[in-house]
This record gives sequence, structure tokens and C-alpha cells, in this order.
Amino acid sequence: MITPESIIVFVADYYKIPIDLVLSTSRKREYVKVRQVSCYFIRELINRISLQKIANNFPGKCKNGLMDHATIISAINKVKGYIETDKSFKREIEDLTQKIKEDLKIIPHVETESERKQRLLLNENIYLKDEITNLHNTINRQRETISDLRKDKRRLINPSNNRAFSGFREHSL
Repeated sequence: MITPESIIVFVADYYKIPIDLVLSTSRKREYVKVRQVSCYFIRELINRISLQKIANNFPGKCKNGLMDHATIISAINKVKGYIETDKSFKREIEDLTQKIKEDLKIIPHVETESERKQRLLLNENIYLKDEITNLHNTINRQRETISDLRKDKRRLINPSNNRAFSGFREHSL
């Protein structure tokens, strides 16, 4: 089974960097590169892994001594940017992808019926939450309109409380 740890070890071996240096807090370019590439592959190759779970595999400067999710996002985006702009890096990543898939025996994930149902229910829940939020917003706007209409009605019924009518007095004949 593929794990974040197995990907980190594999990428470190590919770049010939000792694992203890990869898992150190050193900012040397070659160590940072291995960490970033590892984050990229963990995110790409492991289904449904959270950014925080990826971060928990690397040292960092957070209170708990680990990386935070923002650092993981940055690492993944940097690798994607290098892939788009640097052809040799892109070939390197393609080569590494192939080797990881061969050596770690990655089997493409096929969605089961229960997973499909769960995904559809989740999408339905998200849709319903959005609809409920929209209804709440509509109700609040209608309440504000009703409140404004009541204020206008009070001003029209009792002009003595309204500054616009302050100079107006009824005269009796």
C-alpha cells in the first residue's frame, strides 16, 4: 500500500538525499526540492488525503513542530509551476512518476458503488446548504423590507414624530 512515508523515502532515494536530511528543517535548496516534490506526489497519488495529513509528515515552524497546510499548498504550487516552465524538471517528474507507479505498485482507484453514493450525497448536502443559505438571505431581506414599510407607515400616520412634518399643524376652523 502506498503511504506518504513510502513516497518521501522513494523521492529521497531518487534524488540521493538521506532521509534524515529531507526530514530536517534545513532550507538547503536540494532538501527543500525533495520535500516539495514529495508533497506534490503525496497529494497527486494518494486519494482523499488532507493537506494537514501531508504536513504531519514534515518538520516545520508551527507550534507543534510540523509544517502547516499553507506550506504544503505553496510546495505543491511551486512544483506545478516548475513543471509548466521547466522542461527538464517536467521530464524529471514524469520519470519519477513512472518509477513510483512501477515500484510502489499504484493501482488506479475505481470508485465503488458506496463511494459513489457517498460522493453524490455529499454533493446533494452542499447543494442543500447553499439553498438554505439563499432562503435565509431572502427571508432576512424581506424582514428588512417589512421593517422599513412599518417605519414609513408610522411616519405617515403620526406626522408629529416626523421631522419633515415638524412645521405642520392642523388648524381648526
